[in-house]
Amino acid sequence: MKISSSKITVVLADDHPTTLDGLRAAFSRCLDIEIVGEAYNGMDAQHKVATLCPQVLLLDLGMPHLKPAEFVKWMRKNYPETVSLILTYHRNESYLAGMMEAGAVGYFRKDVLPQQLIDAIRHAASGETVFTLEQFLAAQEWKKEVGEKIKRLTPKEREIIKWITMGKSNRAISVALNISEKTIAFHLTHIYSKWLMKSRFEVGMWAADNLLDNLDIFPSLEWNRL
Repeated sequence: MKISSSKITVVLADDHPTTLDGLRAAFSRCLDIEIVGEAYNGMDAQHKVATLCPQVLLLDLGMPHLKPAEFVKWMRKNYPETVSLILTYHRNESYLAGMMEAGAVGYFRKDVLPQQLIDAIRHAASGETVFTLEQFLAAQEWKKEVGEKIKRLTPKEREIIKWITMGKSNRAISVALNISEKTIAFHLTHIYSKWLMKSRFEVGMWAADNLLDNLDIFPSLEWNRL
């Protein structure tokens, strides 16, 4: 049920009470912005978007039961009248680039000035994208770096890295892919060489930081939005 209002309607999705308190206080002084709902996890956020159809969703990436890129893509497909602004502690460019690709219209750190966030909500509600030039350049650089690393790998090596990021052992990967542990070790040796890394742990840490588990980076190397 869409809420009828002359104000900009906003749903806050964040599981940090102090953040929500601060946002409520900041928006309470805005005569043109109305908080129509709050969500504390991914499922709750999905329900609030579906039932309230706000103009803006202010979304924290670290909530329980939330795969951010999948959620934003779902929202853009099913509720395109709602735009998403990201408010997060994450500094990693992989999250920034991932949210751009998914369809968010802005990305802010939680130490953003309240007035800057208020202005962004107003611009976003009017159909504008509020990413900065610096953010676009950072996302492009991230895409280039990660893309170059991924393009060095064979399809099988990419698949193995996916399993590594899920914390699977060589034995578990060999069972899942129906190949021997010796073959897994062989592929890992090639990955170390191509990425100039020395261990499975190093590969896993880099992949976890740069290949989001909620964003299938491998097919999206052909991104054309950045």
